Amino acid sequence: MSSSSSVNDLKEDVLFLHYETFYSLVKGNCGDIVLEIMQAQHISSVDCLLDHSSSSLSRLNNSSDLIIPEGLVQKFLFLSTLIIYSNFIMKSKIDFTCFNPMMANIIKNSITKERDYRYDSIVRQFAATSYILGDRSSYEFIHLNIPAFLPSVQSIQSVIASSKNHFTEGHFDFNHVDSTVTVSKVTYDTQTNTFIDFSLPLGQHGLPIIKSYSTDSFTCLENCYSNKPMAKSQVAHLIQPLSYSLENISPYLLAKYGTNNKFKAPYVISRWGYIYRQCKAKGVRIIGYSKDSNSRYLNAMRRSLGVFGDFVYNKRPDYYEINIPNTWNWLLVQSKQLFICMQEPHAYL
Repeated sequence: MSSSSSVNDLKEDVLFLHYETFYSLVKGNCGDIVLEIMQAQHISSVDCLLDHSSSSLSRLNNSSDLIIPEGLVQKFLFLSTLIIYSNFIMKSKIDFTCFNPMMANIIKNSITKERDYRYDSIVRQFAATSYILGDRSSYEFIHLNIPAFLPSVQSIQSVIASSKNHFTEGHFDFNHVDSTVTVSKVTYDTQTNTFIDFSLPLGQHGLPIIKSYSTDSFTCLENCYSNKPMAKSQVAHLIQPLSYSLENISPYLLAKYGTNNKFKAPYVISRWGYIYRQCKAKGVRIIGYSKDSNSRYLNAMRRSLGVFGDFVYNKRPDYYEINIPNTWNWLLVQSKQLFICMQEPHAYL
């Protein structure tokens, strides 16, 4: 066969060439060097070439490695990054607990119709947390730019609403047991049409006035940001049930609200009395209150216990008496108490 033979000429008879005719084909198309290599390795036909085994080919044939098409790598450039840094990733101390199911979830959803998308529990938890800690706009931005990753806004709103964990800021919930996490920033509550985590003013019984920042006016909202105090801390009222058994019972979140920590002890005493009466009406007896070293709460405790003063409970038939030994002259508290007070580093009320 002449040296001018083209690849198209090989399709008809190349599989039937052996020895001299095959070597002539190799020399005419590939040159003397390739011919010498073929002869040295005793490759005398196309069949021998296809069946040829070498150390490199053996490793490829016997390996369980996955070969990724070049087109796929070009389309998804992050695959190239993973390949380059694969050794680093294997030795890394970074926790990929969330990353792995998220990537798997994206790939599974990408090969199905949108109405058949399914989401791993970790992905749903991540989506709910992102929506709560961020806002709707940021969530929608991620949802639109990373296809098949997060549930729709409507879906995640339904999940959050169905959890029955909604709280109205400053509202004392005596009928439901729950726990929640607060986020230290001003957010909009769609269910009550209020902006929460401003410092709520205190009203009757020392209770926060709920919905103090409910408005449909942008001017009013702007005024709140300019003139109203922001909550510097969160007040959480927890009730710890007591049990005769050794079983630990989780505390119950009664209410939470933002405060700038500017209030006086009488508000605290009034609020304690209100909580006591409401709980008693529900058949629950408040034994006592505890708090950290906040000076206003310590002042309220001192007054309530009658330390260096009198706080009369004679008009309350449900008070109890403390049998204080006569030798305990150092214990400056009244024997008649409606509830006890104590200071603890981890307080419940």
